[in-house]
Amino acid sequence: MVFHYVNAWEEKNEAGDDIIKCYGCSTPGADFNLDFTEEHTFLKGPQAPHVHRFIFNLTTGACEMTPIFDDFAGEFPIIDWDCIGYKNKYCYMSEFQTTLPDDRHGQLSMYFEAVCKFDLETEKLVKRIKFGATKAAGEVFFHKRENPQSEDDGYLMSFVYDWETKTSEFVMWDALSMSEEPVFVAPTKIRVPNGFHSIFVPEAELE
Repeated sequence: MVFHYVNAWEEKNEAGDDIIKCYGCSTPGADFNLDFTEEHTFLKGPQAPHVHRFIFNLTTGACEMTPIFDDFAGEFPIIDWDCIGYKNKYCYMSEFQTTLPDDRHGQLSMYFEAVCKFDLETEKLVKRIKFGATKAAGEVFFHKRENPQSEDDGYLMSFVYDWETKTSEFVMWDALSMSEEPVFVAPTKIRVPNGFHSIFVPEAELE
């Protein structure tokens, strides 16, 4: 089962066959416990979504599904939207919590603990930004800079909640360097719940 795909494009393989290459967050043995009788269905583990590569051979009709990024469990992949449907290099995904916090408020507040940058050409992790020991965030969005010089020349952003201080911040990071030092932090007056999906709208589009 795949809820969210990274990207897909057409290319030729080494044999000259026309193929579609696709990446997505798949949970082959999904049991999402929709009765919510257990907490934290998406805690990092075998039950959580993992990234798979899908190959659909348009010449032979063969299909392949291969897990990649074995030690990563997460969701909500995001790329430069101008690359959708075209071969691209970088994607970003939010990583699920590895362990349950000790305190009850932390257990109720946990969600994603980091954002990861992946190279789809090498199929390797580039870098990980952790939000903090007592912090969680929802989906992380990517938006490119004005006049970007490369595919990853842009910003990552999300609302981050600290369950110890019970405060929220809007945080932006440099997607090019993936430095853990944010380029922008704006505290909010009230707690912002972890978002399921996110989007960035430039000021000009609001006018």
